[in-house]
Amino acid sequence: MVAVSIVIADVRFTPETERKRGLAVLVLWLCLLTSFTLTLLTDDDVPEVVEAARFVVRDERGTIRAGLMMEQNEPVLFFADTSGKRISQYK
Repeated sequence: MVAVSIVIADVRFTPETERKRGLAVLVLWLCLLTSFTLTLLTDDDVPEVVEAARFVVRDERGTIRAGLMMEQNEPVLFFADTSGKRISQYK
Protein backbone atom coordinates (compact mmCIF):
# COMPACT_ATOMS: atom_id res chain seq x y z
CA MET A 1 0.00 0.00 0.00
CA VAL A 2 1.31 3.46 -0.91
CA ALA A 3 0.43 6.51 1.13
CA VAL A 4 0.35 9.89 -0.55
CA SER A 5 0.30 13.16 1.35
CA ILE A 6 -0.20 16.68 0.08
CA VAL A 7 1.33 19.62 1.91
CA ILE A 8 -0.10 23.08 1.37
CA ALA A 9 2.12 25.92 2.54
CA ASP A 10 0.82 29.38 3.27
CA VAL A 11 3.59 31.61 1.93
CA ARG A 12 3.10 35.29 2.54
CA PHE A 13 5.46 37.69 0.88
CA THR A 14 6.68 40.25 3.37
CA PRO A 15 9.47 42.78 2.95
CA GLU A 16 11.76 40.49 4.99
CA THR A 17 11.08 37.41 2.85
CA GLU A 18 11.59 39.49 -0.28
CA ARG A 19 14.90 40.77 1.13
CA LYS A 20 16.06 37.23 1.94
CA ARG A 21 15.06 36.09 -1.53
CA GLY A 22 16.94 39.03 -2.99
CA LEU A 23 20.09 38.11 -1.07
CA ALA A 24 19.82 34.50 -2.20
CA VAL A 25 19.44 35.61 -5.81
CA LEU A 26 22.45 37.93 -5.40
CA VAL A 27 24.64 35.12 -4.07
CA LEU A 28 23.57 32.78 -6.85
CA TRP A 29 24.24 35.44 -9.53
CA LEU A 30 27.68 36.14 -8.03
CA CYS A 31 28.52 32.43 -8.10
CA LEU A 32 27.30 32.16 -11.69
CA LEU A 33 29.23 35.26 -12.76
CA THR A 34 32.39 34.01 -11.06
CA SER A 35 32.18 30.60 -12.71
CA PHE A 36 31.44 32.16 -16.10
CA THR A 37 34.38 34.58 -15.75
CA LEU A 38 36.70 31.77 -14.72
CA THR A 39 35.53 29.75 -17.71
CA LEU A 40 36.35 32.62 -20.08
CA LEU A 41 39.75 33.25 -18.52
CA THR A 42 40.77 29.61 -18.25
CA ASP A 43 43.87 28.53 -20.09
CA ASP A 44 46.06 25.47 -19.67
CA ASP A 45 47.97 26.98 -16.71
CA VAL A 46 44.90 27.86 -14.62
CA PRO A 47 43.42 25.16 -12.38
CA GLU A 48 39.86 24.08 -13.11
CA VAL A 49 38.87 24.01 -9.43
CA VAL A 50 38.55 26.98 -7.10
CA GLU A 51 38.94 26.03 -3.45
CA ALA A 52 38.60 28.07 -0.29
CA ALA A 53 37.78 27.52 3.36
CA ARG A 54 34.90 29.98 2.96
CA PHE A 55 33.31 32.42 0.53
CA VAL A 56 31.80 35.68 1.78
CA VAL A 57 29.80 38.52 0.23
CA ARG A 58 30.38 41.96 1.76
CA ASP A 59 28.35 45.15 1.33
CA GLU A 60 29.80 48.55 0.41
CA ARG A 61 30.80 49.15 4.06
CA GLY A 62 32.66 45.85 4.29
CA THR A 63 30.08 44.09 6.46
CA ILE A 64 29.66 40.39 5.70
CA ARG A 65 26.12 39.92 4.32
CA ALA A 66 26.26 36.32 3.06
CA GLY A 67 28.58 33.37 3.16
CA LEU A 68 29.21 29.78 2.18
CA MET A 69 31.46 27.71 4.43
CA MET A 70 31.94 24.50 6.37
CA GLU A 71 30.90 24.52 10.04
CA GLN A 72 31.19 21.39 12.19
CA ASN A 73 31.88 19.35 9.05
CA GLU A 74 28.65 20.53 7.36
CA PRO A 75 28.20 23.03 4.52
CA VAL A 76 26.40 26.21 5.61
CA LEU A 77 24.92 28.98 3.46
CA PHE A 78 23.91 32.03 5.48
CA PHE A 79 22.53 35.55 5.04
CA ALA A 80 23.14 38.46 7.43
CA ASP A 81 21.48 41.78 8.15
CA THR A 82 23.14 45.18 7.79
CA SER A 83 24.90 44.77 11.15
CA GLY A 84 26.40 41.41 10.13
CA LYS A 85 24.10 39.32 12.36
CA ARG A 86 22.94 36.09 10.70
CA ILE A 87 19.24 36.27 9.90
CA SER A 88 18.95 32.91 8.16
CA GLN A 89 21.11 29.94 7.39
CA TYR A 90 20.75 26.67 5.58
CA LYS A 91 22.55 23.42 6.42
